[in-house]
This record gives sequence, structure tokens and C-alpha cells, in this order.
Amino acid sequence: YILLYILTYAYNPYPEILNIIEYVKNKVNLPVVILDGSLCTNKIEGAQNIKCAGPLEFLRLIKDADFIITTSFHGTAFSLNFERPFISVLSNNSKSDTRILDLLKVVNAKDRALVYNCSVNDISLDMDYNIITPKVEMIRKESYEYLKMVLKDCTKNMA
Repeated sequence: YILLYILTYAYNPYPEILNIIEYVKNKVNLPVVILDGSLCTNKIEGAQNIKCAGPLEFLRLIKDADFIITTSFHGTAFSLNFERPFISVLSNNSKSDTRILDLLKVVNAKDRALVYNCSVNDISLDMDYNIITPKVEMIRKESYEYLKMVLKDCTKNMA
């Protein structure tokens, strides 16, 4: 299935994102599952809407998806962690949150970022995780080492 995890608190990608969704849907010919998609439930024929997914169901939906379309940093990060093909749809506002683009640059996956009003011809559905995964693992290791150091310092200060 194609998982849609489209948040609208930073910007509203509708109705432009519907062209992207329709393009991907036609290319991969899979059903659409919308994670808390109250804004687009009626706009995507036959889509299954899941409201109020808990943490385990949220992770399972991402892990089991055949393709993901998201506007969320966490949707992007978990797609990378689970090696799922995805597109992160970004606002064209330069003042918007840059975490998604920053992450994609670090893992050499900038091509997964798509400005929400771009042409659907700019969309690539193929991904090569042979290049991406080692970079994700490097970030994970650096983060783990940083957390160990910070937590060690915290416990020293508590004693």
C-alpha cells in the first residue's frame, strides 16, 4: 500500500499534493492508506483512513508500506530507518522547517524532497538504499555516542 502521512500544521499542501498522490497511485497501482487524513479522506477514492494510530501501529504502518508520501520529519526519518521508498513533500516557503531537507542532504537522499507544487514529472519512485543506509547508520552511531556522553555527564552531576 501507499501510506500517506501528511501533516498540515506547518503548511497546507492541499490541493497541490493530490496530483503527486494520484501520480504515485497510478504508477505503483496499490491501495492508499491515510494515517489520520481528515483533510483528504474524501478526495482519494477507495482510501482507507486510520485515525488515532498508537506508536506501534504508526511504526508498523511505515515499516509495512510499499511507498510513503509524507510532509513530516518523523515520516521521513522512519522511512529512512525502515528503508522504505518515499517522497517527502516540502513547502516552498524558505522560512519553513528545514529538518527534513537537512536530514536528506546528510544521507545523500536530497532527491527524495519534493516541493509541493512541483511537476509530477520530477518524481522518481526508485531508491537505492546501498548509499543511504551506511549514512543513516553513521548518524545513528553518532547520536548514540552523544546520548551516552550526555547521560553519563547527567548522572555525574546528580551524584
